[in-house]
Amino acid sequence: MGKNSQKLGKLLTPEAFATLLAQANHELDAARCRVVIEQVGQRLHLRGTLPPKPRSGKTAPTQQRISLGVAATVEGLKRATAEARKVSALLDLKEFSWEPYLRKKEEAIPESPSARTVGQLLQEFESDYFTHRARTTSKEHTFLVEYRRPLSKLPQERTLERESCLALIRQHDPDSRTRLRMATALGHLARFAGDEALAQELLGLRGGWRSAEHEIKDLPSDKTIQECWASIPATSAAWKWAYGMLATYGLRPHEIWHLDITELEAGGQVVKVGNHTKTGRREVWPCHPEWIEMFDLRAVQVPPSSKAGSGNADIGHRVAVQFQRYKIPHHPYALRHAYAVRLIGYGIADTVAARWMGHTAQVHQSIYHDFLGRANHEEIFNRALARPDRPIPPGLSGLEGE
Repeated sequence: MGKNSQKLGKLLTPEAFATLLAQANHELDAARCRVVIEQVGQRLHLRGTLPPKPRSGKTAPTQQRISLGVAATVEGLKRATAEARKVSALLDLKEFSWEPYLRKKEEAIPESPSARTVGQLLQEFESDYFTHRARTTSKEHTFLVEYRRPLSKLPQERTLERESCLALIRQHDPDSRTRLRMATALGHLARFAGDEALAQELLGLRGGWRSAEHEIKDLPSDKTIQECWASIPATSAAWKWAYGMLATYGLRPHEIWHLDITELEAGGQVVKVGNHTKTGRREVWPCHPEWIEMFDLRAVQVPPSSKAGSGNADIGHRVAVQFQRYKIPHHPYALRHAYAVRLIGYGIADTVAARWMGHTAQVHQSIYHDFLGRANHEEIFNRALARPDRPIPPGLSGLEGE
């Protein structure tokens, strides 16, 4: 059985083994295991918050790795899983000891995070990142943009140093997107390396930048939206259709290329956003539904696809460029924000509206409710007051007759 498993392990593709590894870690997490299995090269290790190694000079537990000496095969994964459960149980009982894992005398010197080069840390950080999430094209691009690119600016052959991190952050203006990205990447790498004090310091320098998705300024009125749609020439039918879809369904710009519009084409109202988007698959209802006919949305004309490999942010930028081309006076996300405010005016519950928009109810409330002005509140109140089925205080008719 062991030889067969070993042979099977050699035949597995890296992607197939990564799937097995992720599944094993998912099961360990469900069992509240205190360590995870990670692959470094062709070997498997355990990693978790562990007591200091002998003669390390440390007094508090830190993130450390246990070398198991097993290969990254199916049989090795079985052994690593069993060892992970054993180590977790010993940690729970406060009986864990480094002795069985220190095969050589020099190994008693700690494998501290600071002893690893930035290049090593980045490789291990990436492995850990994709242990907890599927390695899709979208998430690969996210890791590239948000972590690998900014962290590649650190000296790769040196250890993670506070001054190098601070110098990189100071190269970017406060409250800028690049400052936020650099400080976040460095802070998360420091936390992964086990230096929580440095992580907190770096994350505290991120600033107050807000993305276009969360930045609400002046929103276009329904009349303005209709006028802008009409201003896009008929010769640009695909972008005219895209504008109408963004306005009617509150989509993120990149989601235009990830839609199932079968129901809409068949005479229905609902569209489905696909998996390869920021927040995954969901169903979306129109607001206003009359815009489906007004904007001729059943005559589907999706703009030509952008170049292969582009991330969602790149695709979204392409839409913004088209808005500028047609002299649209607002950002594409303004249509999404206007959709959200209309949903509030329609009386759609936050939990439902948030699901349609692909975020949490908490995010929905924090972004949009503060934007409602006095006029919006007055309109919503009057609409509720006019409902024939609204609650009436008990005994009101009797009081009126006195």
